[in-house]
Amino acid sequence: MRILQVKIENWRSIRRLTLDLEKAITIIQGPNESGKSTVQEAIRHAFLVDAGSAASELKELVPWGSSAKAHVELSFETRSGERFRIVKSFPKGEARLYSGPKADALLAEGRGVQERIFESAGIPGAAADLFALLWIDQGAGIELFGKRRDGGPLAGPAQTLVKSIIKENLLS
Repeated sequence: MRILQVKIENWRSIRRLTLDLEKAITIIQGPNESGKSTVQEAIRHAFLVDAGSAASELKELVPWGSSAKAHVELSFETRSGERFRIVKSFPKGEARLYSGPKADALLAEGRGVQERIFESAGIPGAAADLFALLWIDQGAGIELFGKRRDGGPLAGPAQTLVKSIIKENLLS
């Protein structure tokens, strides 16, 4: 899978931003507080977070004093060349997934989007937790193996696999 474009509006300090990612590898660099982590956060939300949620942390995405919803639109292409576009707004927002040569044919909306994203990207259900590792927030790595009931950002078989890899490669 390759991300082709990311559009962000009303997301923390970013009023409006479009990034066209034409290369296989993209490095986003800049001074502190320039929005690098905010871009990563918007990408993570496009792939992983339920747009319909009313969670309090989602209310923090919208710029201070704004009544607009935080919005992310992400276009990606699979290895086979299929194109998809994810459109989400937060909090208590909408979610849509489009497909086709121009990624303009509605494939799913609402709660059905999350499941279809992984399916469309060719990510099997068991690998979804590992996919989430690509989008860990800055400074959150220490929480990977949290003792919370939900297992932290990594849970279940994926947590067991990562622990065994670490143990095998770093602790031996």
